[in-house]
Amino acid sequence: GGVTKLGKVLEGGEPGSWDERGIGTRHVIHHDGALWMVFEGVNAATVHSLGLAKSEDGGRTWTKQQIPGKSEPGGPIYEPRRDQDAWDCRVVGTPWLVKMPDGAGFRLYYVGSGFAEDGETTTMGIGCAESESLMGPWKRVQV
Repeated sequence: GGVTKLGKVLEGGEPGSWDERGIGTRHVIHHDGALWMVFEGVNAATVHSLGLAKSEDGGRTWTKQQIPGKSEPGGPIYEPRRDQDAWDCRVVGTPWLVKMPDGAGFRLYYVGSGFAEDGETTTMGIGCAESESLMGPWKRVQV
């Protein structure tokens, strides 16, 4: 068979939400009989964070998950650090989710960016977080 175009399967949130400016880069894994998507969302201040959605029909439809402690659908499950000196204080995006082979949770790799010591130059790197559950909490780790 051919390819069937489904159109939009997930969109950014309502005005004022953590992903109101839209969503983009994503990564999908199969876990517990469903597909799980970690996706990048952007708010009005252009801060990039990561959210979570689930599909139980093979990816035809997606539902943003209600994350414990968050008031908006989808998350965010992972956000930039608020500390202006942090290397990832502005963006966490381009997610890559890995189910750990020993079954002991998940690892989330991401591209982070912030500001160099001069406060103007952008710095970038690849960061890592781990969680026992896709819903979090996610903790930054050094690998």
